[in-house]
Amino acid sequence: MIKSGQLVLIENQDELNLLAEVTGSLALDCLHIDEPYVAYMDEVLIVIPLKQIDETHFLRGIKPTLFRKWYKKIKEIGR
Repeated sequence: MIKSGQLVLIENQDELNLLAEVTGSLALDCLHIDEPYVAYMDEVLIVIPLKQIDETHFLRGIKPTLFRKWYKKIKEIGR
C-alpha cells in the first residue's frame, strides 16, 4: 500500500488500472487519466491531478515516486 507521506505518480490509464487492482478500489473505475495524477494516503486513498499539489498542499515539496517503481516494490513484498 502507499505509505503515509508518499506520492505515487500515475501517468497513464494502465497504471491507474493497476493501482485499482492492488488497492481493490472500485471508485477509481470512473477516473480517466488525461494528465499526470498522484495518489497518496490521507486516511483513505486520494487520487488527484499532479497540478493540484501546489504551495498550499500539505505534500508539497515531496518528489513523487514513479508508479512502475512503486508497483514493482509492492509486488516484491507481496503487498
